[in-house]
Amino acid sequence: AWKAGILPGDRIVRVDGVATKGLNLVEVLHKMKGKRGTKIRLGIQREGWDAPKEFELKRETVKVQTVRSELIEPGYGYLRLATFNEDASKDLKNGLAKIERRGKIKGLVLDLRSNPGGLLEQAVDVASLYMDEGIVVSTIGRDPAKKEVRNAKKGNARKDFQIAVLVNSGSASASEIVAGALQDNHRALVLGQTTFGKGSVQTVVELGSDMGLKLTIARYYTPSGKSIQETGVVPDLTIEDYDPKLLERARKTGNSIREKDLRGHMVNTQNQPVVSDEDEEALPRADVAPKADYQVIQALNYLKSFEFYQRSATPKSE
Repeated sequence: AWKAGILPGDRIVRVDGVATKGLNLVEVLHKMKGKRGTKIRLGIQREGWDAPKEFELKRETVKVQTVRSELIEPGYGYLRLATFNEDASKDLKNGLAKIERRGKIKGLVLDLRSNPGGLLEQAVDVASLYMDEGIVVSTIGRDPAKKEVRNAKKGNARKDFQIAVLVNSGSASASEIVAGALQDNHRALVLGQTTFGKGSVQTVVELGSDMGLKLTIARYYTPSGKSIQETGVVPDLTIEDYDPKLLERARKTGNSIREKDLRGHMVNTQNQPVVSDEDEEALPRADVAPKADYQVIQALNYLKSFEFYQRSATPKSE
């Protein structure tokens, strides 16, 4: 996509001439997938364009770097998790070890922006890297008495540094579970924008060799009992996303889509306020280095402020 000229923040409005309006993410991805080497036409709408433009791409095998690790400055690390695959917690642990080869850290920015989620078990394992007690997530079906609670796993948690978790409207499912768990257990400060709002549990019933029925059987709840569905995880502090090159002139804007925007989405029955999409910010540019990323810089500043106030509040020995 990058080679063809498609940029982060572009919207796919057609796949091989078929409009994507009304389709969910899984349906669009199904249309886009195909054999390596075959071609596909994508209709792209970009901010500032009067009409969509068509791009022709050749399908290739894409290797996704699950974890990006970096020492932002002495004492402060940065970890970005792209997806919750089967190696997510292990890769995060290795990423932190790589950072600490250059010195022990006292603050960590955990970037879950635009992370669509993945395996529930990995969400529990990732949360357990930073907390070793307390509820991570609960699932409740039609019968409230049948509540399944997933607790943090003991023995792996690092609690010797402060954490700032970055989220946005592209943070969904497992990302929301981790952000909500660290937030409700007072282990991390959640910064950025309200998350996607994917808080439903699905199962697939096979109806034949090539058919299945997808059923929603439960909802996810954060440790404090809030439903993630539709409303998402609201950050402790909202940080807008700015284009670093245009920071002094304009705020970056775009059309973000969350669970509540999908046709036929489940409604949150807890009557929690649904965040308006007015003045919504676009997803972060994938090519912006952490040190130049406005939201990462602000998260780093909050970590430093916390350390300063914590040090100031500590009584000095005579």
